[in-house]
Amino acid sequence: MGFMAGFFYILTKSEALSFTLLKQLISRNGMGEIMNTCETSKLKLNFYRLDRLISICLPDMHQHFKEENLNASLFSTSFFITLFSQVLQTQNNAKNIWKLERIWDFFIVYGWKAIYKVSLIMLRENEERLRASSFEMVLS
Repeated sequence: MGFMAGFFYILTKSEALSFTLLKQLISRNGMGEIMNTCETSKLKLNFYRLDRLISICLPDMHQHFKEENLNASLFSTSFFITLFSQVLQTQNNAKNIWKLERIWDFFIVYGWKAIYKVSLIMLRENEERLRASSFEMVLS
């Protein structure tokens, strides 16, 4: 939640408003179930859905992941828990802040579909680089 709260603070410059926005975002989108460490079924369902979407929309990437024994849970946890705010904020680039604003706009309007679509777009844009490297190289 810290990354999301931090992003709201970057946008609003108000702790109170950031907290209110974070609370609304979590309650309106059922994110409490995802963030609860005891109840992971919704997060696992999101991983499964993303794996299936990858197999349908990016079959070559899916095959590569299968060969490397990878599944969505290994790389997309922060996508679902922080709505990309961890991935894009840590790069500390104004261009990424703009991207994150757009992703959250789509999330607010379209819900979880936006997160799946952005995940697929990111994978498609980096497909050649990901397929060229092995799992060991990605981790190091």
